[in-house]
Amino acid sequence: MKKILMGLVIVASLGLTGCGEEKLPPMEAQEFNKIIEYSTINLITQNTEKYTLTEEQEAEINERLEELKQIEIKRAEETARHARERAEELEKIRKLKGDWKVSTFVDDFGDKTKEKYTWVDYTDSKFSNSATRNDVLEGRILVSKSGIDFRSYEYGRRNGRSSEAKFIGGGTLQMRNSKGKTISVPLTDSLCVYNWKCDKHYSTVVNFLKASGGNIRVILNSKYSTTHNITINADGFTYNYKEMRK
Repeated sequence: MKKILMGLVIVASLGLTGCGEEKLPPMEAQEFNKIIEYSTINLITQNTEKYTLTEEQEAEINERLEELKQIEIKRAEETARHARERAEELEKIRKLKGDWKVSTFVDDFGDKTKEKYTWVDYTDSKFSNSATRNDVLEGRILVSKSGIDFRSYEYGRRNGRSSEAKFIGGGTLQMRNSKGKTISVPLTDSLCVYNWKCDKHYSTVVNFLKASGGNIRVILNSKYSTTHNITINADGFTYNYKEMRK
């Protein structure tokens, strides 16, 4: 009985000695050559974890991983450079455009025509007449291929009082830029502000806008008592004027 027990102990001991972590298989040359050609770090890492590598294989894998790491760094740097260049380009265009925009006229049915115009809003402007002084004036200047419109709203757009009737009978338009240069041209006899078709004075005003930068102070005087003091920014006019004429 004693001998049998001793035999059992020996068998049990041998069984315990054979237990342990499973050893990973070695990586065959064919599999290694396939993995080493993978184009991402993750793919190589995931596939090499399944095998036991020789020192030579491990060294080659590490060299390949470093190579891919440098490629990713260069790719990231190139992406960042393109993003910076694009941002700089957009900023340059934004500065060229300024606050001016290009739109298309619509017909009586609300459909777009082929005629374009460039425009900019003016705020922080004032008007005076026999009933008030330095009251709120808002509006928009539109420049098309054939004319220039000052669409002004006394007491602001919300009030909805367009001021074209105030200038029937004519008046003068004065403009002074940031360099101190001033021009003065007569307004036509009808709808001078709301829809001023300046004809022969068109080039004078357009060339003045092109040659100016920054704020331009505009004074519209009627033959009666109405005066509009308007400020517009000329930055971007030249760019948008060219776009409008395309």
